[in-house]
Amino acid sequence: MPLFSSRELLGCLDNLVEMDKDWFPETEDPGQLYVRFNHISTDSTLGVKSPASTKLIAILNPTTLRHLNITVKCSNGVNKNWPLGHGQYTASGNIGPLMPTVTDAKMNGFDDVLWLLDDYVQEMTVFNVFFVIKNRYGANKLYTPIDNGTIMPGVTRSSILELSDQIEKETDL
Repeated sequence: MPLFSSRELLGCLDNLVEMDKDWFPETEDPGQLYVRFNHISTDSTLGVKSPASTKLIAILNPTTLRHLNITVKCSNGVNKNWPLGHGQYTASGNIGPLMPTVTDAKMNGFDDVLWLLDDYVQEMTVFNVFFVIKNRYGANKLYTPIDNGTIMPGVTRSSILELSDQIEKETDL
């Protein structure tokens, strides 16, 4: 990938948000802006090499924050990830084989599948999983599966783990 200025990228992103802001819904609910980057080679030849020219595309998706109750079906006999596998990477080979199980769950009234490994919670199909549970001492505690190569890492997971103390204090159970 050719080198580029991260400041210039942020400036371009600022300009894009400014241009598209009229498309964002006006709402009383707090919101967030999800930005999905897609980076492709624009070289005129095919081959395995570092590209000399590329194109970076940003897709903006404003979302509102809301609390949703969801129903999940626990996986049974099908595993999403396993230690030393490739579950920590976004790849079609990770999600594609799960579609029959996800489709079955949705056809039976569930919103998603809660993927288990040896009866231990791992994650949902495209979401990390967190639980706030009152421990035996009466304190709220944030729990999430350990990252042993089976969990999709990312900004959301890291942010929630960094905010765990605040989440535990502010959660009303």
